[in-house]
Amino acid sequence: MSHGTLINELSADNYTIPQISLQAGRMTEKLPEVLLPNLKIVFCGTAAGNRSAASGAYYAQPGNRF
Repeated sequence: MSHGTLINELSADNYTIPQISLQAGRMTEKLPEVLLPNLKIVFCGTAAGNRSAASGAYYAQPGNRF
């Protein structure tokens, strides 16, 4: 894509994160809402920051102490 950056697909245990397009430093799509089988806990209402969206993973910033 000439106007943005594409995040490569990541996969783990039959789960794939779709590609996310960033345009001029702004997200054009949000991270997918995902619930995998056998979850013990679910956090609702979390919002991904720019670094998390760019990497395709929530809580991706190294300084995040969550």
